[in-house]
Amino acid sequence: MSHYEWESGMIKLPSAVFSKFRRELSTFVNNQRATRFQKAEVIYKNLKAQPKGKTFDELIDMAQKALAEQKYTPFASYGQPVGGDEEIERAVIDRAKHVVRRPLKKDFPMVPLACDNFGGCGWRIEFDPKRQTVHWSVGENNHAYGKAHAEASPTQFFRMLAAVNWVRGTGGEIAGNDEYNRDNSHSGGGANYTNFCYGPGQRNPRRRY
Repeated sequence: MSHYEWESGMIKLPSAVFSKFRRELSTFVNNQRATRFQKAEVIYKNLKAQPKGKTFDELIDMAQKALAEQKYTPFASYGQPVGGDEEIERAVIDRAKHVVRRPLKKDFPMVPLACDNFGGCGWRIEFDPKRQTVHWSVGENNHAYGKAHAEASPTQFFRMLAAVNWVRGTGGEIAGNDEYNRDNSHSGGGANYTNFCYGPGQRNPRRRY
């Protein structure tokens, strides 16, 4: 069943936390990209070891099945690209030339430790050093924020937010909405709802998915 939804919010980080938070997320992302490169190398070697006669489409299917076996998300059975699968596939499969190619480290570029922008399958994390804020956004799409939160980097991002020692004047909310909630016809129905709430004394509300 379709579930079109979006999610967005700005969080003010404590000044003592901002730089370390951004650096730790950058390090995590780089470790993820190094792992993807290793996975790409394994898939490439397996494809090259296949007997002659395999069609290009058969090799693509084998690569996609290998990626699906490495995923542990609710979306794996639907064939949705989650957690960098498209990046790995592009590094191994050249669809334009119809060939299997050796993956290179430059296919998985590292980010600087003071990186301000991160992105994935429909989601973005943007840091503002001047304001010491971080903006999380997921564009509206089918199961959009469910897929976004299934990826490794957003999962780590929210784990890190949950561990922050919030002080006065910091924190914020991440709101969202979906096609079914907007269909409410009663007074006050259909409004945006809060998915996450951070700050001194705040407790995160129950997720809606």
